[in-house]
Amino acid sequence: MTTLKLDYVQPDDIPTVALLDRKAFYKNEHPYIETMHPDSGTPEGFDRKVEQWRERLNHLLPNEHFLKVTDTETKQILLSGTWYTPCQIEDSLTKLTQEPKISGPYWKTEDDLAWAQHLSIRYTQRRRDAFRNNKGQLFAIKHLAVDPAVQGKGAGSVFMKWGIQQADRSGLECIVESSMRSEGYYQKWGFERREHVRFEVPPEETRWKGKGVQEYVWMVRSPKAGTTS
Repeated sequence: MTTLKLDYVQPDDIPTVALLDRKAFYKNEHPYIETMHPDSGTPEGFDRKVEQWRERLNHLLPNEHFLKVTDTETKQILLSGTWYTPCQIEDSLTKLTQEPKISGPYWKTEDDLAWAQHLSIRYTQRRRDAFRNNKGQLFAIKHLAVDPAVQGKGAGSVFMKWGIQQADRSGLECIVESSMRSEGYYQKWGFERREHVRFEVPPEETRWKGKGVQEYVWMVRSPKAGTTS
């Protein structure tokens, strides 16, 4: 009998979820993560990250499902991630297709804030276009983080099945911005590579010199005749 349980992230979970996110992505191939949560490896930066995640939890869209997978024996949170389900109201579609606006006292300089704004717009462009082109009728994965110490233990399967089975029953596509190292995992769930997305600092923006290269794999999963077992 499985000891893994899927549930919604609660306010008291946020520090643990923020730490899990740092373990999964900090100083990895995702400059985007560190740009959105600067200096999260320091106590002060981590406290700011927790505050940002609390803000996110307080402003979820009706079709935005911020989930966790917990081992019910150890009470440990093994995974956190978000599934977007189809938009049921126009307001959700409007917010998912508009350019993100970055704000808050989390960045040291105006240049850092401007870079975060630029990167956020570029990173989310394909997701926003997909929701617009499909009139909000699709499923999407956002920011799936698994504790590196428990990868391969089944937490990812619990999370993936939740959305994929609904998508198959609805006959709708799923989309994801996969990290380079996670492409094979998503392929096992039927996702296909559509594009290797890579963007660097615009050469004319000397103020952002040294900010690094962001890349990911844009993947799409077509609905299957039966649900995933």
